[in-house]
Amino acid sequence: MAAKTFTVIAGDLVSSRDSLGRQEASRKIPAAINLACTEFRSELYAPLVLTRGIDEVSGVLKRPNMAYRICRLVNDGVSPRLFRFAATDSYRNLAQAHVAA
Repeated sequence: MAAKTFTVIAGDLVSSRDSLGRQEASRKIPAAINLACTEFRSELYAPLVLTRGIDEVSGVLKRPNMAYRICRLVNDGVSPRLFRFAATDSYRNLAQAHVAA
């Protein structure tokens, strides 16, 4: 029986120390994370969660090919802010993408 492989995605908010728009970001970011978790519930092994305040997010996917779509949905939701995402699995580095909204 083959071992299951999961994909981890982690995102860091670009220019998170910039105080301009911080209040708007604190509203938009959780909403975008919740939307992604709802839209891709069946694709998530562990849901996306904010890991350090509002400027870092991570989650575990069942399939690597969903990483871009999930990252794009989050960035669309936080625009004009932007998360820089990286995705990896236990066997190889899949991608490090700057996913622009």
